[in-house]
Amino acid sequence: MTYDHLKKLEAQYANWLRRIPYFESTKVITNEKGKWVIGIYYKEGMSHATKKEIATELGDIPLKWNMIKT
Repeated sequence: MTYDHLKKLEAQYANWLRRIPYFESTKVITNEKGKWVIGIYYKEGMSHATKKEIATELGDIPLKWNMIKT
């Protein structure tokens, strides 16, 4: 996926993600392999079930999870 395509998808899901507990922000970044992904930044305490819900809702969009320690 291209950077521009991921930016559009990021904007599309922004309002829904803001309602998720422990969610902090998103940013289009590159992963370890140099591919564009949506980085999901979340606070310590987000459950595995919540992460799974987000991943399911976003479908085939490549994600990278980044925990922010508070």
